[in-house]
Amino acid sequence: AGTSSGAFSCASPSNAGGFATLQYDGIDGTMDLDPSGLFSDPENDWTVASGFGLRTVVESDFTTTAEVQVYSGSANDYCSATITIPGGSNFENVNVEYQEFSAIGAGCDFSNVGAFQFIVQVDNDVDVVISQISVVGPIIYNECTCVCPEFTCIIAIDHDDDGFVYYATSDFDDDGFNNPTTDLSTLYSTATYSFSTGNDDDDDDSSSGSPSSGSSSSGDDDDDNGSSSSSSDASALAVTPALFAVVLALVL
Repeated sequence: AGTSSGAFSCASPSNAGGFATLQYDGIDGTMDLDPSGLFSDPENDWTVASGFGLRTVVESDFTTTAEVQVYSGSANDYCSATITIPGGSNFENVNVEYQEFSAIGAGCDFSNVGAFQFIVQVDNDVDVVISQISVVGPIIYNECTCVCPEFTCIIAIDHDDDGFVYYATSDFDDDGFNNPTTDLSTLYSTATYSFSTGNDDDDDDSSSGSPSSGSSSSGDDDDDNGSSSSSSDASALAVTPALFAVVLALVL
C-alpha cells in the first residue's frame, strides 16, 4: 500500500489477504493515530455549506469493503461506517451520509474533525485505488436575473421597393467591447413588417395596425399638395405608394 500521484493504492497477491489503512491525522511521520491532528486545519468542519456526508472516488477490480473512522480528539471515541466498494474497471463515487455512521464510545463531531482513516479490506488478489475523498452537500441554487438590452422601433423607407433589409455589419459597441459578426441572428432576432401607404385617408387607418411604436410625419392628410411641415421624403410618400419596413433594432 502507498500513495503516488495524488492517489492511494493497495493490493494483495493471490492466496493472501489483509487490511490497508489510509490515515489523515496531520503531518507527523508516523502511523500512530493522533485523534486531534487536524484541529488546526481550517477545513476540519465537515458541516460547512450544509455538508451531510463523505464521497469517495474509488476503483477496485473486485468488490470489497472499507471502514471509515472519524475522530474528534479521543482515540476511544469515534464514528464508524462501512462502505461497499464495487468491483469493475472504472472509478465509482461511493457516498456515505453522516447519519449512517455509528457512534463508538462518545462518537465524533463532524463540525470538528481531528482525524479520520479508511481501513480497506484487501482479500485474495484485490487491487484498490482511492483518488479522492470529499464532503458532500446540497446543491445551492441562486436566483438569476436576466437583463435584456433595450430596443426601439423605427420606420425606415425601402427606396428600391423590394421589401428587403440588410445590415452590412453588426459591430455593436457595448461598454467599450466590440462584438463583430456577419450573422445578426447570433445577436438578436429581428422582425420586419412591410405595408403600403398612399394618398387616400383610408391608408392611414390601414397602417395603424403596424407593431411599430415609432411614427412618421407626412404633413396634413387633407393638404393635397403635401406641403407645410412635411419633409421631402414624407412629401414623396404622400403622393407615391411605397413600402415601409418596420425594423426592430437593438440599441446596444
